[in-house]
Amino acid sequence: MGFSPWRTSQNNGKLILTFPYSKEIKKSIENTKITNSKDREKYFGQHDHVRIYSEKDILLKLKKCGFKVRSINLSNEFGPKFGSRFALIQNEKIFICSKRK
Repeated sequence: MGFSPWRTSQNNGKLILTFPYSKEIKKSIENTKITNSKDREKYFGQHDHVRIYSEKDILLKLKKCGFKVRSINLSNEFGPKFGSRFALIQNEKIFICSKRK
């Protein structure tokens, strides 16, 4: 992950992220040898994905890049219809990043 918090988030800006992750796995899964669409769907949840992060791994990566990270579940915050309005899976989290001070 090559985020630069200093270029991405100037002047108190926020970076809002969604990405494929799993609460079920302890370690992120990435295998460049998996190139078949069916296998990618099986292992990564979608035919065009090449990895799936564990929630713990992605939070550590973002923090190492210099971000303070807050996650929110939009369904819990604003109700189930809010997430579907933005094509988010119900109970999916979004990650709000800001520069650490």
